[in-house]
Amino acid sequence: MYDRVLIPTDGSSTAMRGAEYGVRLAAAADATIHAVAVAEPGGFQPLDALFNPSEGSAVRGESDEEEYVRAVAGLADDHGVDVEATVRHGSPAEEIVSRVETTEPDLVAMGTRGRSGIGRKLLGSVAEEVVHAAPTPVLTTGGEDQRALAGESIDDILLPTRGGEEAGPAIDHAIDLATIHDATVHLLYVVDPDTAGVDPNEVTEAEDDLIDEVMGDARERSREAGLDVETTIRYGTPHEEIDAAAATLDVDLVTIGTATDRRFSLGGVTERTIRTADHPVLTVQTE
Repeated sequence: MYDRVLIPTDGSSTAMRGAEYGVRLAAAADATIHAVAVAEPGGFQPLDALFNPSEGSAVRGESDEEEYVRAVAGLADDHGVDVEATVRHGSPAEEIVSRVETTEPDLVAMGTRGRSGIGRKLLGSVAEEVVHAAPTPVLTTGGEDQRALAGESIDDILLPTRGGEEAGPAIDHAIDLATIHDATVHLLYVVDPDTAGVDPNEVTEAEDDLIDEVMGDARERSREAGLDVETTIRYGTPHEEIDAAAATLDVDLVTIGTATDRRFSLGGVTERTIRTADHPVLTVQTE
């Protein structure tokens, strides 16, 4: 399923957490890693560079970024994973998406917040742009307060879904990952009473029918793959209920779909989930 994994990095601790997740997934799938760091024009320069044109920002930036990709290469080497590293110059989001188009990876793994300060964009805005623009599934991880991946495997995957054909790609990736790691798939459907215009009490009485209608396909496909699968319905604000379910079920990963027209599906739920989740989030473009 994953032959190539692209890992962008800016050297921050959050970026390295994303790299760690990406490396572990690559190791489990026997994939090759493509590490990339982007040096921005006009970035921070030491005083000696300001007075010595030969010590320009491009040279200085490349030195920094080469260090960042070497750190990712070190992680890959520790896990026995082949790695190719490159440094690019320009806008981080544009260069990362360009690298996606060039290397055609099966997955992008990156942090949601990175370095800040003079000459550096927050990786958070970069991650959002990549999720919007890249046709490839993107795995995002948060800061140090986010749940750490225990061991080398993924044991529980949460798959929020509304059913239908658009859910197919996210279901595919959740099942593939669960198969690799022999993980349990937790299917989740969130009913938002405010937008659905329904009484939770009435929905509760018909939960079995709702599970069959919304989650039936994913449940059967998971079972056919020989996986353990559980179904849950929650009521409330979708992204909050996704976070709550992930915590309650103690999952290792949340897999959720986005729309190919670059508008987040589920009424902005995917975007909010990426920003607030205490767990890594794998976003998959809906075909």
